[in-house]
Amino acid sequence: MRCRYSFYLFLVLVTALYRCNVFPSDSELVPDTWYNITPTHGAPTEFSAAFFLTADKGWISGQTREYPTDGQPGWGGRVYRTDNGGVSWQSSPDYGNVRLVGVHFFDDQRGIVMRRAVSKSNNGGASWQKVFDIFSLVREFEFSDESTGWAASDKDVGNTTGVGPTILKSIDSGNTWVVSGDMTRQDWGGVILGISAPSSSTIYGVGWYSRPNDRVLLLVGTKDGGNTWMDLHIPPEIESRGDRFTCINFVNESNGWIGGQFRTILHTTDGGATWFEQNAGVGPSAITGIDAIDENHAIAVTSAGEIFVTRDGGVLWEEQQLTNKFSSLSSVFYHESGIAYAMGNDGVLKAKISR
Repeated sequence: MRCRYSFYLFLVLVTALYRCNVFPSDSELVPDTWYNITPTHGAPTEFSAAFFLTADKGWISGQTREYPTDGQPGWGGRVYRTDNGGVSWQSSPDYGNVRLVGVHFFDDQRGIVMRRAVSKSNNGGASWQKVFDIFSLVREFEFSDESTGWAASDKDVGNTTGVGPTILKSIDSGNTWVVSGDMTRQDWGGVILGISAPSSSTIYGVGWYSRPNDRVLLLVGTKDGGNTWMDLHIPPEIESRGDRFTCINFVNESNGWIGGQFRTILHTTDGGATWFEQNAGVGPSAITGIDAIDENHAIAVTSAGEIFVTRDGGVLWEEQQLTNKFSSLSSVFYHESGIAYAMGNDGVLKAKISR
């Protein structure tokens, strides 16, 4: 009887710990096991991107089905901060009726979020103030240094009619943005979906543009800080399949990956002059996010909630076995410590990736 009582007490304690979001410390994480660390607030949420200064201190952006400034329930942008790797979260005030596409922090206090406008925080994300109206629909942004930022978009700044693949640039830590050099093609329909800035001079973007009866893959790069942009080589077998590129990540000016539809992963070691397809298995899902910490270690997530890890530069992409699997994932952040965060429509996952 005492054993049975002890067992029930054990179950109660475990349940209580789970409900209180008490997770193992980073040193106690089981390698390659993905833990659900979703902020709990009682409303459906979509998470779009993360940025972590350390393995444990970071921010996640997205939108929630809570919009208290509106008389009717609606979607409102939110930023969540954690100082302990997702054990607990602090939520920012309602940002507005918009889905934030990303978040970046220059230090513990100064951060930036974007969509159709730019807002900044000087208090660690506790509050946000709009500093610039972009008018473009930003899909992703990245900073190559504290001053220089790049944004993937689909329209010229301030132009409400011309639509085409566009890359925006900021040289004042995101306070203002302009079209980068000659990188706008408003006679074409299309969009830049992904951006990667391994340095302030070398930047890459992926997306698509429209021709009268066709949609064409777009892969562009600059070597002069965005003054001039050039189309980069796309393997003919990839272009003929009609795959859609969705994301891009470079760990330095030479080594990078592109993700696309049908689990397409392309890899380059020469700055995009040549690309080689890598194998993540056959499936209908799209690679929606890739992040790497060096030339060998990278993580890819998919629209079907799958997670793939490579430890050898992509020679082998190993699918992670997930106990906590979400219906879809949109982004991944891989910290140099080996801690990774993946997020999507259903929540946020965390893992310590074995080397």
